[in-house]
Amino acid sequence: MKFKIFLFLIFSTSLQAMNTTFRHQPNSLPQPRFATKNLNSWELNVAHQSAKSSFNDDGNVVGLLDFNGPTNLLKRFTNKNLAYNNTETFGTAIMSGNLSTLQYNFAVAQNFGSHFFAALQTTYSIDSLKNLVIQPLRNRCQLLTQTEIDADPELKTYLQELEKILTPDNCKSGIIQNSVGPSLITFGYTTSLQHFDYVDFIDITAQTGFCIPVIYLDQNQKTLSALPFNHNVNVGIPLMLNAAVGLYDWLNFGATGLVIAYLKNDQIVPLNTTATTNDVLIDHKGLVQVQHHPFIYFNAYIEAEQIIPRLTLLCGLSYAKQFSTCYQSSNSSKFSNSIINQYPTHKPWEILNLTISGEVDLAQDNYRLMPRIKCMYMFPVWGVSIFKTSEFLGQFAIECTYNF
Repeated sequence: MKFKIFLFLIFSTSLQAMNTTFRHQPNSLPQPRFATKNLNSWELNVAHQSAKSSFNDDGNVVGLLDFNGPTNLLKRFTNKNLAYNNTETFGTAIMSGNLSTLQYNFAVAQNFGSHFFAALQTTYSIDSLKNLVIQPLRNRCQLLTQTEIDADPELKTYLQELEKILTPDNCKSGIIQNSVGPSLITFGYTTSLQHFDYVDFIDITAQTGFCIPVIYLDQNQKTLSALPFNHNVNVGIPLMLNAAVGLYDWLNFGATGLVIAYLKNDQIVPLNTTATTNDVLIDHKGLVQVQHHPFIYFNAYIEAEQIIPRLTLLCGLSYAKQFSTCYQSSNSSKFSNSIINQYPTHKPWEILNLTISGEVDLAQDNYRLMPRIKCMYMFPVWGVSIFKTSEFLGQFAIECTYNF
């Protein structure tokens, strides 16, 4: 058995785990897989995402949890003696905070011969919502001053109790949520077309398989949470196509298209019980049939490979859109379908990201184990009904080929 091993830090290839949720948007520019005989690939990347604001329905930048406007401060949030359909309120408030996410993305793929391959991708995420601030409003437009809040003992006590409910006891790091996924199991075909007169190569990769939904690891997660539920609870069928063209021995152009169609699924999820604008703070759960409509993703990039010795630069744009999510209640007397489908996170969301990266390749013919070092930054340019999330990402990978 012969091995050829290459060790490097790289930007993502077609193996990169594809995030498809309201909180975690796609964080890579997938590229075609190498058509190398019996190529085996292992990748681990660590990404840090941060968001202090959101895009609202009009594409304007607003506070992180203000993507659908002010939230009703329902009295039943702190008084469990009130009925589930009680709509008494202390008015409305703007909610803000800082969301940070640490992600570990793992992927492994195996070529069978030069063209067919199978791949497994998954993500472990740690979400942390810090500096949560609830700012009561007067007439839905003016912030109450601290003096005005202090002058209303009932409101002040309510806000203190609500903060205790939302923020875990003795947890200075904020509201924490751990999750695994979404995960992808795919099978694909890749090829590299060469021997052109004016083109160096044309690489094409196509793959399909199964998308396994997010699994939450927090068994004691409170029902009432300031973290919006991301609805990704359906098994999906992805179809991805990657293509790249090389010119002049250094200039590469590439593009990717992805569609994920989802199957219906029954799940217990957070549900609203009244037609009030408490779109973030939801205090009940129920069984529903979830229909997650398709997710689509496109990217295009330009890469200057070895533009100067050892240095490669890449710049690209990516667009992602999740179409609407629909719930069908199993208990319509308590959870009206018209009410539980009014959440802003049920609406389609869209995001346009700019990605830039620079790579220094330290490998030489006599030193194959030297790494490539690459830095990547993703910045949201425009969006609708979604967090305005920026990201830094670094990746470690091992690839080898073998012959028995």
